[in-house]
Amino acid sequence: MIESRFPSPPLFPQTRKKQAEAWMLEDWLDESIGIATRFVDYEFRAGAGKQINPSVLSQLSDSIGAAPVRY
Repeated sequence: MIESRFPSPPLFPQTRKKQAEAWMLEDWLDESIGIATRFVDYEFRAGAGKQINPSVLSQLSDSIGAAPVRY
């Protein structure tokens, strides 16, 4: 769908060999770096991250420097 609307540059490699290499790289990154990243995120949210309000409104107000959202 994206490539039909924005054909250039191509989103995926054109040859089957390059496509296989891309999928292999994606799988490796997901299984190595992805797992480590999720573990770090979980540990953070279980500790110091508990104090962070995950709501979208809270994140928006923090990013623009607005007063904290009260519930």
